[in-house]
Amino acid sequence: MQPDPYMALFTVISFTSLGFGAVILSLVTLMATGSRLWSVILAISTLLAGAYIWFEIDPLGMFPTGLGLVALLIALKKPRRQSNG
Repeated sequence: MQPDPYMALFTVISFTSLGFGAVILSLVTLMATGSRLWSVILAISTLLAGAYIWFEIDPLGMFPTGLGLVALLIALKKPRRQSNG
């Protein structure tokens, strides 16, 4: 059963927006102090939801999947040490 094309497009757009939010949260967490746990959780959920959309609903689900992967890589990156001199 094929979903309605407009509903599939709306789903892809919604989760792509969530992916951009995950990337932004990961960048903010990397550059400032804060709990990295939330950025990791959001990145993983975006990655899994995007993969589900990609394989089950629409091939355009590769965009939220990619954004979730980028957000996860940024969230797991070690923050740089700031020198005091």
